Amino acid sequence: MSVRFPLNTMTRYNADLPRTPNECQNNKKQRKITISFDQQDDDLYFALMRQSTRHMAPISKLSRHWMRGGINLQIPKQLVVA
Repeated sequence: MSVRFPLNTMTRYNADLPRTPNECQNNKKQRKITISFDQQDDDLYFALMRQSTRHMAPISKLSRHWMRGGINLQIPKQLVVA
């Protein structure tokens, strides 16, 4: 049995959130990428979801971390070939 707290409860997650749109300090627009996973990439999707759940981290942050790691591995290989 799981216990669900009321949404209006002050928790450490929502205590610092602005209450009205006028209180928002950061109005910068964020760039977005939508990613689709076909059946052959299901393992990648499930690995991403598992890591997100395990570390309680947003999927976008994990995706950026993995992309940076892949790009950093790719750059030295391109320099050697050139």
